[in-house]
This record gives sequence, C-alpha cells and structure tokens, in this order.
Amino acid sequence: MHASISLATLFITFALGHPTRHSSQIAHFIFHPASSSDLIALNVTTDGVPAAPEGASKIKSIDINDYNANQQCIFKAPDGTVIEPRLDIDTETGKQRLVFAEPFEVGSVSCQGTCIPVYGEL
Repeated sequence: MHASISLATLFITFALGHPTRHSSQIAHFIFHPASSSDLIALNVTTDGVPAAPEGASKIKSIDINDYNANQQCIFKAPDGTVIEPRLDIDTETGKQRLVFAEPFEVGSVSCQGTCIPVYGEL
C-alpha cells in the first residue's frame, strides 16, 4: 500500500513540475529597407506561426541580436519562395544580422526555438 501511494505522489509531483508544452518567446528583428533609412521593427513569436513585416519594401539586412534566426527561422518572399540570407557578425560588438545578396521583399517570417541571452541582460 505504501508503494502505490509513493508512486502516485511521485507521478503527480513529476507531472506538475514538468509542463508538457514550452511557452513561446518573442524574437525582435529590425529590418533595414534598401530604399530608405526608415527601419521596420517586427516581433515574431517563436511558435512557428508566420508574421509579416509592415510595408512592401525590399530589405537589405535584418538585425537579429536576440535570436538565432539564421538557424531557427524561415524567411519567405510574398510568393512563398524561401529566402536564404547570409549571417554577418560584427566581431567587435557581437551584433548579428542577416544580409541578403540582393534586396528582397520579405513576405513572412516564422521561427521556432528559444531566444539567445544577451550579455549583461541575464
């Protein structure tokens, strides 16, 4: 009898202490349009649901400082074509961005995973 109560207690404790679903986080991106100095901010929930930047501008680069977007995001053109930008890291500041070989209109971004801790903000 004690063994069954102990196992039940252990099971309930384990089940309550370990959620079965991870909560989504928010990745913060800054888009740099090719034709203007106006920046476009886009917050993307890391649940795989596509988000669309406002405005139909061709983008030359995207700041991705708090998220490994190069590995954990999919960027698509408005027609659904997957766009594969190149990762660029400033070795002096550690800032990261994605750069397009030629300016591209980004129709949607979808991400999964977790955000990168930012040094000094832990």
